[in-house]
Amino acid sequence: MHGYDLFQGVDMWGMVKLHERLAIAAKIIDLMAASEIRFIIRGIDRGAQRRRYPDAYAPYPMILTHLAREVDKVAGEMSETARITCDEYHQHDRHRAMLDRHRTLGTPGYQRTKLPNISGDLAFLPSHESALIQAADIVAYLRHRIALRPSPPYKEKRARDHLWRKVEAMSLQDYCWIP
Repeated sequence: MHGYDLFQGVDMWGMVKLHERLAIAAKIIDLMAASEIRFIIRGIDRGAQRRRYPDAYAPYPMILTHLAREVDKVAGEMSETARITCDEYHQHDRHRAMLDRHRTLGTPGYQRTKLPNISGDLAFLPSHESALIQAADIVAYLRHRIALRPSPPYKEKRARDHLWRKVEAMSLQDYCWIP
C-alpha cells in the first residue's frame, strides 16, 4: 500500500470513496500508535538546495545519512541497536556502501559519528513485503502533502490536520532542511 494511492484513490483504491479512504488511513495510523511506532521525519527543500548549491549532493543519500545519524543517536539513548530498512530504491548497492563507509570513516558534516548503534546491513525491501515501510510511506506522503499544499481547501485541511495530529504524537523529530 502506498500513501499516494490510498489518499488519491489510485489503483485498488479507485472505487473506494474518499471518506472511507480517510477512515482507513486513520485506522492504519491508530494501529501504528497502538504498536508504539515512532517516527524520525527528515526532508529537504530540493528547490532551495539547487538554488543555494549548484553542484548539490543528491537528496536521497544526504537525507539517508541524516536519518542514520538520528536513528543511531536515539538507539544509543535507549541503550539499543537499530537496523535500518528502506523502501526498495534503484541505487541500493550504492547506499549500502555509503553506510559501510560511514561506519568506517564516520558520517560527513559537523555531527560526525561512526554509527555505533546501527547493526546489520542496510536493507531494501519492496513495500508490499513490509508493513513498516507501508506505514512510513503513508506518513511520508502525508508530510509531503502538507509541505506542498500549506493552504488547501478547508475540508482537505481538516482531514489532513486530524491525521497529522495522530502522526505528530508518534514523531520524535520532524525536520525539513531548507538550505
